[in-house]
Amino acid sequence: MSHFILKYMNYLQMSTVENIYKGALVTAEDWFRVGKEFYDHKKYEEAIEFYQRALQIQPDYLDALINLGFTWGHFQRFDDALVCFDRVIGINYAHFMGWFGRGQALRYLGRHQEAVLAYNQAIKIQPHSAAPWRYRGVALAALKLYSSAISSYDQALLRYRDDYYTWWIRGISLECLGKNEAAIISYDQAIALKPDFYEAWHCRAGALWNLQRYEEAILDYEEAIQCNSKYSKLLQ
Repeated sequence: MSHFILKYMNYLQMSTVENIYKGALVTAEDWFRVGKEFYDHKKYEEAIEFYQRALQIQPDYLDALINLGFTWGHFQRFDDALVCFDRVIGINYAHFMGWFGRGQALRYLGRHQEAVLAYNQAIKIQPHSAAPWRYRGVALAALKLYSSAISSYDQALLRYRDDYYTWWIRGISLECLGKNEAAIISYDQAIALKPDFYEAWHCRAGALWNLQRYEEAILDYEEAIQCNSKYSKLLQ
């Protein structure tokens, strides 16, 4: 842990950040750098304070706005996050993380159609990035546009094939379309990449159950329990 963070934690009783540092941090970059260290140590409230100080000095500091937006997300303050990402886009319309962050904030706010549009913009800027394709699929699935969601997941997997999470949610959309056999194949891919992923075992069991392959389904439920002992309580 850095000297600055140790100093901060040793003097929490002091009323303001300014009193703690007494001019040790001068530039916006100084405040941003320490804020990022707090973020990396999951000290999110402190990180927000430092990012905001950086932005007081330099209102168009894009990295600080991006990090502040994602940090607000840890407190479920997605409206505040959206403000940050919109400010980024207002400064630089072609900023990938501005559009991607906007999509994330909108999705968490339940504004899925708008989220898809934001992800589309992010994809135009960085077409080779898997993340906006993945979360675009999540937003489409929330709109019950499962075939479109699967197409988006497929695009994500073309860019990052070893993403167990995308294989899993792809399987869920296939299952929602009644394509249980295809869903099982997708769950198998997720499990091959992360064998202790109990959610994939659970979903695979459900798809097997839908196919009336009950003995196999029970074995998968048992695998899910072995992966996560708390899972057994969810079945009760």
